[in-house]
Amino acid sequence: MSVAGIIIGKLKRIEITMYVLDLWPENLYSVLDIKSPMLRKITASISHWHYRHVDKLVVLSDTMRDKLLKVTGISEDKIIILPQAAEKTYEKQMHDTNIERRFKDGFNIVFAGSITPAQSFDTIINAAKILHNKNINDINWIIVGDGMSRKQVEADVKNAGLSSIFFFEGQKPVGDIPKYTAIADGLIGCLVKSDLLEATIPAKVMSYIASGKPLLLAMDGEVQKLVNTTIKGGFAGPTEEPAKLADNILTLYNLSITERHKIEKRLREYHFKHFERNSILEKLYKFIFI
Repeated sequence: MSVAGIIIGKLKRIEITMYVLDLWPENLYSVLDIKSPMLRKITASISHWHYRHVDKLVVLSDTMRDKLLKVTGISEDKIIILPQAAEKTYEKQMHDTNIERRFKDGFNIVFAGSITPAQSFDTIINAAKILHNKNINDINWIIVGDGMSRKQVEADVKNAGLSSIFFFEGQKPVGDIPKYTAIADGLIGCLVKSDLLEATIPAKVMSYIASGKPLLLAMDGEVQKLVNTTIKGGFAGPTEEPAKLADNILTLYNLSITERHKIEKRLREYHFKHFERNSILEKLYKFIFI
């Protein structure tokens, strides 16, 4: 897609803007363990070629901005930091009597998104085992989504003896996700260990924030500062540390309803002030055209 845009832009002498949601080739390395220096050099060259042949760049974080400034040599006024806007549907408060009836008992932890190697489901499963071994047996682990790792994750859950508390709901339309976040006491997300992923703030996190439910994350980098310090919207610990994730879940589990509602209030207020879709699109429009 970017190749076509670059070629047309050059031919028609039109300014080209690229919105960088994931750093490449770093994002590739998070899914495929490419060790060959030659292959890494080739993928880096191809990726960086795209960044160097545009006029403006939109990125998600300070870390991404700093990296692309080095890679491209672009002037600082030609690059802007804008968070990835969540779809407006995630802001909705929706109720589904069937879902509410199924999960009315217990503490509901919801995962919504793709089930891939990058999501580090081992961390989630091991955290669940730790809590289960502490006789905390009223947690419902609700997995909404599908992906290349789903069968393996389901097998790992079964092997861990946790099938009775994990619920795989499968792929759902985006419009149905608020039905699940509505019953969530916490929204969970993890990433694999990678210094290269610290620069990104996943779209999942942005949609979670829009939903206004406490976040339970095992992610490094800027996400931790955003959740733990800036918003105080839940608990974000380091990647691939299930013990810390279990501790954070237990902390949220033990909070009073009043304290949880305070977290929810902070999340929604911060979202509408800084991350609301229309305001971000307005900033994007001004950057591109004015």
